[in-house]
Amino acid sequence: MKLVISTQTNSIAGMTSDENYNVTGYVLADAPEGFDETHINDYTLVDGVLTIDPTAALQRAKLQKIRAIRTHFDGIVTGLKAGVAAYEVATWDTQRTEYTAWSIDPTVKTPYVSSLALARNEALDVLMGKVGVRVQALATLQGTQQRLEKEAEAATDMATVNAITY
Repeated sequence: MKLVISTQTNSIAGMTSDENYNVTGYVLADAPEGFDETHINDYTLVDGVLTIDPTAALQRAKLQKIRAIRTHFDGIVTGLKAGVAAYEVATWDTQRTEYTAWSIDPTVKTPYVSSLALARNEALDVLMGKVGVRVQALATLQGTQQRLEKEAEAATDMATVNAITY
């Protein structure tokens, strides 16, 4: 398999098995050792030698790291929701809003969480403590995910991208 290289952009335009390929503006080149056609846009022609464009490879690695981070944290949040009725999860936003207001002023009206506490035969402050733990856990997860994504976006080399762990 030969690579079709654009002489205008010095980038790979495609691949061909036609050894007699002859189109103006394009040349054929052998793929370098370790060539990965799934990342064809990471390569460029420099002084007649096809090499990996470090900028393209770094950008791809950063995007892959961000996707992996998001997948990881999505899995954690999905795990937190496991075993909880969907309609209950749908109330988490209301619970968070009421918890936030209540944590500032414990005398504020909290109709949803108050009704929930009453139905559970549980003191409001006890239930608010439980809601608060969940709110803080989700905030910590989200903050950690955002920090890791920022680290990936700011990375200037592959070693930094690869060093990001979670």
